[in-house]
Amino acid sequence: MSETEKKRDFPEPLAGLMNSTSVGEIMSGRKPVILDSEMSTVAATSTLAKAGISSAPIKDAKTGLFVGMLDYNDVAHLLIAGLRARRSFDSSRNSFESSSSDDALRTVLESGLSPSMPARLASDLSKMNPLVHISDTASVLELTRLFIDKDLHRVCVLGGENTFIGVVSQSDVLKFLNSREAVIKPLLQPTVKELGLMHRPVVTIPADRHVLEALELMVNLKVSSVAVVDETDGDLLTAITLTDCKKLISRGHKLAEMRMDVREFAARVRTDNAVENDRGSDTFPFFAVHGSTKLEHVIKKLVAVRAHRLFILHGGTKPVGVIAISDILSCLASKKGETA
Repeated sequence: MSETEKKRDFPEPLAGLMNSTSVGEIMSGRKPVILDSEMSTVAATSTLAKAGISSAPIKDAKTGLFVGMLDYNDVAHLLIAGLRARRSFDSSRNSFESSSSDDALRTVLESGLSPSMPARLASDLSKMNPLVHISDTASVLELTRLFIDKDLHRVCVLGGENTFIGVVSQSDVLKFLNSREAVIKPLLQPTVKELGLMHRPVVTIPADRHVLEALELMVNLKVSSVAVVDETDGDLLTAITLTDCKKLISRGHKLAEMRMDVREFAARVRTDNAVENDRGSDTFPFFAVHGSTKLEHVIKKLVAVRAHRLFILHGGTKPVGVIAISDILSCLASKKGETA
């Protein structure tokens, strides 16, 4: 057993459960989506949104080879590249607010997301979405080790004769664990605080700032979401993620939405996703837990709201940390193998 494998041993009965289940068994069953390397980035983004997926491989039509992956992180990086390109022409403009005219903002957007920009040029632009594959016959244990050791969120799955059959993500592993909760329940009783999962810092943005500012903040800090907080008291109101940029692109990156404040935009996104309370308004508790929350309830909430991360609250309303699926998988990986 290699040093890496020793460090990624999982306790029983979790290890046996994951080792006896293949990657193919936990896949969502969605029809595989492949993006043509020459289709526009805007069209590729719309394809992802319509299919309800976050990422897909890009295939070169001439060679038949896969040349990369595209996800919403890459699209956001491309859009922000357009913003920076505009600023390079006018160094006197140091913030989004200084681009006051619609013509200026239109230039920003078109320089990053022009209709002719091919998807292959945006592939892994974020450096967070490499093209990695695994066999559908590999075990979930192998897959999870790959996620942890390579810091990946999703990989391509190959079937017979190395045929691409889909993408599997950390979320698929979490759904699988949630479906087998009865078997591994004793491992899921410690709280977030007891497991030491409150260390990841939270990135916040005041609710009255613009959507484009939030996207730029996420790109700059290499995070996938930010907490939207009240501009006066810092209370958590909601969240905005890089995945939300699909709404901007699929709607033609309208100027009005780029200028919208993040609170209003997040509420529209949540409404579109049917994550509402009985009054029909956006509500943040769907996306938050506390230090006293047990791991089993964290997993259930992540699966229920189809999120990749939740904010950790202190005192009921103040965000003090973030817990992601990758944190949970790493936490479940036992360290006992290091001394075995």
